[in-house]
Amino acid sequence: MPWQSLSATLSAKPHVLAGPVLRKVTSREVTVWFALRRACTITLKVFQGNNAILTGTTATVAVGVNLHIVAVTADKLQPPHSGLIEGIVYEYDAIFDFGGLQITLSGATHNASLAYPPFTRPSFCLPPANVNQLRLIHGSCRIPHGNGPDTLPLLDGLIAQGASNPYARPHQLMLTGDQIYADDVGYAMSMMLSDAGEALLGWSEEVSVKFMSQPPRTIRVADLSLAGREIGLMFDAGFTSVDLICQLIGLGEYIAMYLFVWSDALWPSPAADLPTYGQILARFQANEQLGDPGFGRRIGNLDRSGIEKQTARTLDFRNTLPQVRRALANIPSYMIFDDHEITDDWNMTRLICQTMYSSDLGLRVIQNGLTAYALCQHWGNMPNQFDTSATPLPAGAKLQLVLDGINAATHATAGPALRRLLGVHEHAVLAARRPYSVFHDADALDYHYTVEGPGHQIIVTDTRTWRSFSGGAHDGGEFLPGAQLARQIVNTPPTGDRALLVVLTTNAPPVQPIRSTTRHPVLTREVALKFEDDGSPDIYEAWELPAKATDRLYKAISEKLPLITIPFAGTVRRGHAILLSGDVHTSFASRLLFNATARFEDPQASPQPVTAVYAQLVASSFRKQTGNTVGQHRDGYTFAPAWIVKKILIPDHKPEGY
Repeated sequence: MPWQSLSATLSAKPHVLAGPVLRKVTSREVTVWFALRRACTITLKVFQGNNAILTGTTATVAVGVNLHIVAVTADKLQPPHSGLIEGIVYEYDAIFDFGGLQITLSGATHNASLAYPPFTRPSFCLPPANVNQLRLIHGSCRIPHGNGPDTLPLLDGLIAQGASNPYARPHQLMLTGDQIYADDVGYAMSMMLSDAGEALLGWSEEVSVKFMSQPPRTIRVADLSLAGREIGLMFDAGFTSVDLICQLIGLGEYIAMYLFVWSDALWPSPAADLPTYGQILARFQANEQLGDPGFGRRIGNLDRSGIEKQTARTLDFRNTLPQVRRALANIPSYMIFDDHEITDDWNMTRLICQTMYSSDLGLRVIQNGLTAYALCQHWGNMPNQFDTSATPLPAGAKLQLVLDGINAATHATAGPALRRLLGVHEHAVLAARRPYSVFHDADALDYHYTVEGPGHQIIVTDTRTWRSFSGGAHDGGEFLPGAQLARQIVNTPPTGDRALLVVLTTNAPPVQPIRSTTRHPVLTREVALKFEDDGSPDIYEAWELPAKATDRLYKAISEKLPLITIPFAGTVRRGHAILLSGDVHTSFASRLLFNATARFEDPQASPQPVTAVYAQLVASSFRKQTGNTVGQHRDGYTFAPAWIVKKILIPDHKPEGY
């Protein structure tokens, strides 16, 4: 059966389009995220056996006519219970009230498989106080049409094999960046997302696009051709990704992507009915008049075999989504963006910021991407920021008020208010700061947060939307200016004797080949442009070593370590921290011994000795295998795509000191 528009099938879809996704869990609150096609009020109940321990009720936010999102928190303790404790597997359920019509979770999901035997409802357990019993899953970078299998479904098996054992099943999931790829979207996926965005919103978003030397034009997002997206984003907004042809632009597209990668509910049924090459070609040819005149012939010459293989890989991804959906319903998950939630190279250099934030199109895309991130990811990280009953209203609650019932006209005029809440500013505002920097106003959302466990603390940093650029236009920025190092790391709740984990979405430090390319930026850009058609390679996306910014980072982390008094030597910061990062699609580990009689920028009159070990665990991608990632895993730290690069630029691997 040919692929059909979602508008023709949406009424037959379940009420719950994505979710439940289990999010923040503490001893006194449990948050679960849902996306629905109808407005409703959801009551969440947490059970031990048949006894309800926590309850909570929240109404959805109407982002579209057929798109209603909510993260509902159960935080009302039911007597005689005083809270959740470790060593017990809890279950939860939800009741959906559609204006007096009440439907169970099973009914609202069309009996989706969400529980692990012997349980009949989604379940979870708290992390243990003994950190040696803690089971933490960590990963990033998941692209639907990527090579290799999607490895996130492996989590389903890990939970299933220990579901009834609170010390054997995984306790927490850390998704540390690139949960979606907004700039590297497959052709079939692009067609489905553009269509779904329109169907879910129920209104058409328009954007202003400047094609080359032509004057700006206002165009429906759904009518943008491949050329319109690529040329407009590249020349009008300064986007630098090499995969701009199907880049997400509209708010509906961005939110639809989350729904498509977390649930199978919106996908065609049967699964094989994805858009065919012929349908893809016809759709894009119909819109070609919006691009440059020569681009239509290029579309007609698309590699049919390559697109069909890409669609087959997308189908493989879709076929394991039931396992992903069940897993996400049964483990507390915590998330943070990297660049691909918006676009590749987002905020990487000052020049990229100047062009993106000088363009109406660039501002709209970033606004839409961060709106989708806030609703789909961050609401579950920090539900208190979205509490509409709080006084004064926090930023997330204000965001809900702006978005609830929004339509094409109000969305177009709400841009300044949305961008202020999201932490997005025009270039002129950024340029007025010394140095040039991206930042948040005091009343905007904060994307950094901590996860507080009885035996461990996870500090999740936001190194993407807090950056300062004191160098040249092509130079990278300082990821966390001094005030943010203090705010996001030092001034968090005391760690005490718990294990300390710090999430840095990019490596600190990266492997030697990445460091070598950063040390030779001009040569790296020339080689990347010549051999990979990439004029903006990711050479400023890690914590370089040695570097002042990295020294400040290590110092800030050491402030979280306990002070130990040593006879005749005074007090020493002593302990260890685990750094979690991803981004580079290959996994590796590094160990840094930090011994100092005085740390970088300590006052001369009061230096602080430190003895610490920082262990970095870098996750490979969930799905983004390439020849380079395989080569890195095969050859190790000194891998390079070409032998001449390795011979000239990359030193042999050995322990380093400075």
